[in-house]
Amino acid sequence: MVKQESVAVKEEGSEGAPGPVDNTLAQSAADMRRAADILSTTLPQVVSALSALAQSTAEMRRDAETTSTGLAAVLTEMKQQLTTVASAQLQTATALTDISARLTGMERSMASLVTAADTSGNRLASLATTAASNNIRLDQVVAAVKSQEERSLVATLQRAAADVQLNSFFFHVLGSAERRSSEVLVRDILFKFNRGGAVFISDQVYVSKQRVAGLPTEEQRQAFRDALVNQVHELTGHRPQLYQTRNGEGQMQWAIRRV
Repeated sequence: MVKQESVAVKEEGSEGAPGPVDNTLAQSAADMRRAADILSTTLPQVVSALSALAQSTAEMRRDAETTSTGLAAVLTEMKQQLTTVASAQLQTATALTDISARLTGMERSMASLVTAADTSGNRLASLATTAASNNIRLDQVVAAVKSQEERSLVATLQRAAADVQLNSFFFHVLGSAERRSSEVLVRDILFKFNRGGAVFISDQVYVSKQRVAGLPTEEQRQAFRDALVNQVHELTGHRPQLYQTRNGEGQMQWAIRRV
């Protein structure tokens, strides 16, 4: 009974006016067609937009990769520079430590030198005091010795002056015909020595067996000087010094003095 009623109703409905279901389907089909029309119109735009988006995404990816690579290179370089700076700082710190240690050693050495200098200064001051004291005593000894030597020399010269006839010799004076003895001359020289002076020797005296008519030779003049030195030496025991010096007129002349 029920099945038959359903068939009857279906058949009745198919032969009559459209029902609510048919209207809904028709409306849905129309909507779908309009949606398809809209989709067919907008789909190329969507595809183009998606393509542009994909291209932009690819470019962004490439830019990101490029940026990442560049950033990585920059970071690597910065890391190397930081490593170099750190190494340089380490070397600087090591050098500063070494310098500080050396300065400390130098300060200690300077302190030792100052101490040694102070000690040496004190020793030198003590030595200077001792030397000054010894020098005073030495000066006294030297003065006493010189005084004794002077007295001895004076006595020797006095005895020599009394014995000038010993080992005397004869000499000539230019322009004089007579031959002279050295006794008076040597006595005068010894008295001059007693006063600490020197005696000039004239170029007009010479030793020769005979008187020369003209000027004496240098050998004859030297013979007189040698004989004079020898006689003084034999009388006093001290050989006098024979030397050349300027006389009162500024001319070079032979002289004799005690030493």
